[in-house]
Amino acid sequence: ATAKKQEERQARQREKQEQAERRAQERERKRKRTPDELLSLVVVQLDTELVGSPGGGEILSHLQKNKCAVRIAPLPVSKSVLWGQTMTTPEGGQSTCTVANAIVRLSGEEFCGMIGDRSVYSYCESVSATYNQHVITLLVEALDAALRRNVSAYDRRGAPQKQSNPVLSMEDVFPVATHMQFMHRMHFKSTTCAQDTANYIHRATITIAERPYKKPPPDLPFSEADVKPRRELGSLQAVWTAQLELLPKLGSTAAQAITREYPTVRRLCDAYAHTANDDASARLVARLPCAQLREARTVGPVASSRLYRVFTSLDPDEKLT
Repeated sequence: ATAKKQEERQARQREKQEQAERRAQERERKRKRTPDELLSLVVVQLDTELVGSPGGGEILSHLQKNKCAVRIAPLPVSKSVLWGQTMTTPEGGQSTCTVANAIVRLSGEEFCGMIGDRSVYSYCESVSATYNQHVITLLVEALDAALRRNVSAYDRRGAPQKQSNPVLSMEDVFPVATHMQFMHRMHFKSTTCAQDTANYIHRATITIAERPYKKPPPDLPFSEADVKPRRELGSLQAVWTAQLELLPKLGSTAAQAITREYPTVRRLCDAYAHTANDDASARLVARLPCAQLREARTVGPVASSRLYRVFTSLDPDEKLT
């Protein structure tokens, strides 16, 4: 009997010790860490071609100077940046995971060349397919300077002096950026120089390091919940409605009917992505009721098909009639 009581006492002591260890691990996991501690848990993965390109050494030295751990290795996309992060598990251990963010750096000259020969669309599709689980940012460095050099290569009469590519301007960049965002969910960012690019990558690293230890955003009724408070929802819908009203033969009542059903652009694009086929997508917003009208009117099939073409057409020169 004495031996049995001693075993029970030892079992209770072991259980209390295990509970204390679990509580200590939970406190350590929730402990507020300093910025340097958070950065030590993140590794910036730089592609070898990015480091070897003009300005790549400046990016590398800037990250190292700011105490960022850097690993240089070939990555699936040339001149790209990925991140790995060490996380503390509930059991107190550590695991390393790949962060679902990616940056692809291009020079302004490379980007303008892709626009000139129309290869930018296939390039964006290839990057999106390779990093299909990532939020991608296309970082174009010194774009304004490249556009100015492109224009200066032509004389006042419009005849090319040194190159045969067409004259490019920001008006040629805007459709490409829109195509990237709507079709491939890629963000577009322009920087002025290598130092500006390095600062952007450094700030992104800090954001990634702090993200797991911040409070989750509130559950707001639209997809951009992490940046806009509820009181801004009305103004966002007003902007979205005004944008739809710019489409040919799409009236304000039809635009309001669409934005009531799909309050953001992302919700509409997600709905297109989950339809059975192109015909179903073209009829997606047809027959949505137009409110504030005495007669029972709905969004027409022609307007629905036109809207679908705006958001899914792969031809940048297609015109709506």
